[in-house]
Amino acid sequence: MSKNLAIALVAASLLVIPRSATGQPAESGSEGLSDAEVCSSAYERAQVSMKPSPGQPGTLLQARGELLTCLRSGCKDWMVADCSRWLPEVEARIPTVVFSARNTARRDLIDVRVTTADGKELASRLDGRMLEAEPGEHTFVFVTPEGARVERHVLVREGEKSQSVTAVFEAPAEELAALSPATGATANAADRGPKSSTSTLQYIGYGAAGAGVIGLGVGAVFGISALMKKGDANCDANGECDDPHLSDAVSAARTSTIGFIAGGVLLAGGVSLVLFAPPRVKVVASATPRLGGGTFGIGGHW
Repeated sequence: MSKNLAIALVAASLLVIPRSATGQPAESGSEGLSDAEVCSSAYERAQVSMKPSPGQPGTLLQARGELLTCLRSGCKDWMVADCSRWLPEVEARIPTVVFSARNTARRDLIDVRVTTADGKELASRLDGRMLEAEPGEHTFVFVTPEGARVERHVLVREGEKSQSVTAVFEAPAEELAALSPATGATANAADRGPKSSTSTLQYIGYGAAGAGVIGLGVGAVFGISALMKKGDANCDANGECDDPHLSDAVSAARTSTIGFIAGGVLLAGGVSLVLFAPPRVKVVASATPRLGGGTFGIGGHW
């Protein structure tokens, strides 16, 4: 790429460079220097700015300004070639932020000023446009015409574009009062952030699972009792048994079967409710196993 072509392309790119959230690059202090000296100084400073030392704040905007300087007419061709190659890399690394504000009634606020922590104005009002910022920690101050103030401490990440920075202000009492109770509760809950909660269905699931474990225990107890009563029936080789003991064994076996079935159903249903029930569903229900006579029941209402 020739030097003149590179300069023309960079000049065209300047027309679409977004505003800066941290100020324009500092002037190079080129008064009294020759073109060759200005080019050489900018070329050297650009390389330092592109690679800040550990612990030092990012200086990518400064680096871009120096690179634009060493693309000027009169700079040596090899400097122009290097700066032309580095400039797109620096542009890609410069992050941008988008400021926004709303109140606890979830109404967007436009007439809000944004400044740095030391009072330098970044935006006189919010217009949804992205602003460039140096990578690193920043404190952005949002101020309403009434004087309400919200500070946002933000880590601006290198290379991230359109990073959202939002301030939330308290809504006036009359605006909150105008909302329906359901809407107001929803807005306030959203501003406070999500809260984890166990739904009613999940509580029912825990109860059902507990009842299922009890049912399985009952089934096991009656199963053992059935085996013992069968042993007491003194059955001979022809299958003839003491009838009273055999009847007790059959009854215990039947109860054991019911216990296992009811316990398994309740345990499986309870685990399913705990794992898959949606949160905050209002349900009033009960689950009560009723052993005896071959029945069990579960009831409730929504």
